Amino acid sequence: IIRLDSLDINSFEFRKYDIFITNPDSMKHQWNLTYALREDYRPNLGFLELSSKSNNLGISNQLWSQNKNRLNLRLNYRTLDIGSNNLENLDEDNNLNGRFEYYMYLLKGALSGQSLYELGRGLEQQKEYMYLEVPAGEGLYTWIDDGDGVQQLGEFELSNFQDQANFIKVYTVTSEYQKVYTLAFNQSLNLNLKRLWLKQKGIKGFLSKFSDQLNAQINRKTIQGGDMDYFNPFYESYIADELVSINSMLRNVFFFNRANAKYSIEWHLIKNRQKSFLINGFEERSKEENKIKAQINWNKNYKSRLSITESYQKTASDWMQLKNYNIKIREVEKSLEWIAMR
Repeated sequence: IIRLDSLDINSFEFRKYDIFITNPDSMKHQWNLTYALREDYRPNLGFLELSSKSNNLGISNQLWSQNKNRLNLRLNYRTLDIGSNNLENLDEDNNLNGRFEYYMYLLKGALSGQSLYELGRGLEQQKEYMYLEVPAGEGLYTWIDDGDGVQQLGEFELSNFQDQANFIKVYTVTSEYQKVYTLAFNQSLNLNLKRLWLKQKGIKGFLSKFSDQLNAQINRKTIQGGDMDYFNPFYESYIADELVSINSMLRNVFFFNRANAKYSIEWHLIKNRQKSFLINGFEERSKEENKIKAQINWNKNYKSRLSITESYQKTASDWMQLKNYNIKIREVEKSLEWIAMR
């Protein structure tokens, strides 16, 4: 216990002790075992008193390795013991977090990628946002009063004029905590048939002109984690009071004749989605984009480019329904370039 003459309410102290055991780096399969003890102290009546103590036991192991293919596993078990005064207003808790990693290298590298799957549980502060006034011209938003003289979230919008932009949007955390179950899923795939059939002719030579790059990410936080749907990264049918947030991203680029000196074609598919629960309710933003790009080098002096894009943008929220929108955008870009040669 530490006595201080002047102790701020936000003061804190923690002590952490770690120990680990691991095998030599020269071994084919790596593993390590770790243990950590953490003690957290919070102010109480002018003293820093023990508020909580956590024990963390972790293990990391390379389960399998062959020809640049690897499968790794990480597990962490944590117990949280609360002091008699419960200064942090927490509950005692036991939880297990796990993480799988798979590195793939097949067909002489023609197909490669990385997979990550992670589950966990913890505490998170709830969030809200507000608009703060700044000097005129230094913000992004303007306040359009409905006549009652009271600032409300639905009365702010992006300013069309810089001199009227005198508000900024600020996210803040509240003093309220909630227990959340987290899931993370990342997947990357690379297909390059040239590694198999670079000098082949006929159908194999034609197929070697194709390649693809895929990246996908899903990060989800929920209140409930006891059923089988929690383990499925693609499950989204949660009711409103179970979902905390979900962020997903999909990006795929399909190439034909990539990096060819004469001509090439690309197809881009991008999908982004963000949905989160704030104190004020749900807010969701999503964007989907399809783009086709083509390039032709006519000769050393002239080059043509063509880009065709179709995209959809959507915003929805529970408390600002008048500001919800769903926009469809189409764009066409054409160019003819002349390159001066000496």
